[in-house]
Amino acid sequence: MVCLSLVAFAAGEESGAFASLANRDMIQVRMTTSCCLPLDATYLLRFERASNPHVTVSELERGVVRDRKFVIDTNRIELGELALTESDLAGLDKLMKFYHTKHDTLCSVVDRLKIARERDGKIVATEELTDTACSIYQTDYMTFHEIIRRLRKDKR
Repeated sequence: MVCLSLVAFAAGEESGAFASLANRDMIQVRMTTSCCLPLDATYLLRFERASNPHVTVSELERGVVRDRKFVIDTNRIELGELALTESDLAGLDKLMKFYHTKHDTLCSVVDRLKIARERDGKIVATEELTDTACSIYQTDYMTFHEIIRRLRKDKR
């Protein structure tokens, strides 16, 4: 199931149009993945075109109690930067279209996404998605999980 909540859209803006990302734009995706407790994770992905399209990925550790309050994002681990091809960007656009269509929902993996598009440092579009569709793993789309997998593979 994909739950979609459009939070704020400027006229004609899309939060996740990766292939049309302008040099002055940035898309930030905060993805929290839940499955089995040791595999739960939160990632921050920052997509920028600049001179060459790329994404910078951080893993956010969470879940500590300080002064009897639950604190999230206690430690940021920089996973690195990955250059993206035009094919990768087109694949990410396919992924966003997939998220906005009806599809099977039988999956124990839950991805919660918060997506924000910035232009010249100002947020112009945001949306929140919850995805429980394992069918995404049977597609050839570029996914946020694939980006993280590539970065981890490059570090070996």
